[in-house]
Amino acid sequence: MEARAIDGLLIDVEGVLQIDGRPIPGAAEALQALAEAGLPYVLLTNTTIRTRRQLGGLLRRLGFPVNDEQIITAAAATADYVRRQYPGESCYLLVEGDLSEEFAGIPLTEGHDARVVVIGGAGDCFTYSRINHVFR
Repeated sequence: MEARAIDGLLIDVEGVLQIDGRPIPGAAEALQALAEAGLPYVLLTNTTIRTRRQLGGLLRRLGFPVNDEQIITAAAATADYVRRQYPGESCYLLVEGDLSEEFAGIPLTEGHDARVVVIGGAGDCFTYSRINHVFR
């Protein structure tokens, strides 16, 4: 089998770079080596409670050489999907934390006029009352 050149890397965040806000030893240095070698990378995470800006800030405080544009979160991917598939439609967010900046440009609503409902990492806000509200 012939070795192929690597065009870039997709790297998970939780458990690969950090665990519960603590960096994994050597991970920041590994990303720095990738950057110095000119090998592009994107960080992926399924977190639904932080925006790219919030996660980027955390990672930079931990010493990781990353900018927010290199991060793809579940919330950011969902917002991109809603923008493409339901342009201009009102959206109800049933999520933990404030992810509204990821949904910039999408009309957000708390009312019954929502055409799109996003549920993710709802935590304590995931109640019968709120679910009932969403489905009315």
